[in-house]
Amino acid sequence: MALSAFDDKSREPREADLRRVLGRSGARWDELVAGIGAEYRPLDRDWVFSGARWGWSLRLRRKTRTVLYLTPCDRHFVVGFALGEKAVRAAHAAPLPPELLAAI
Repeated sequence: MALSAFDDKSREPREADLRRVLGRSGARWDELVAGIGAEYRPLDRDWVFSGARWGWSLRLRRKTRTVLYLTPCDRHFVVGFALGEKAVRAAHAAPLPPELLAAI
């Protein structure tokens, strides 16, 4: 079973599918996408299939750099960050909560 609610490689998720799966958490998905989009213009959105174990995720990308991945699940979603070494150093230099720094 894939992490994503969408595990059929032959069928990219559609907006109606996403709304049905996310339910009320769809509003938070929209807020996050809009917020990231406002901060990192222009922002490209691409659905990517990462294999049977992970399924489909929405990749938010600015130019060639992936900002984050959103993986839709049943009534919630998972956010994944792909941080390079420079971003990790900057995060540890920022006033972030210890729990977040531990995850990074």
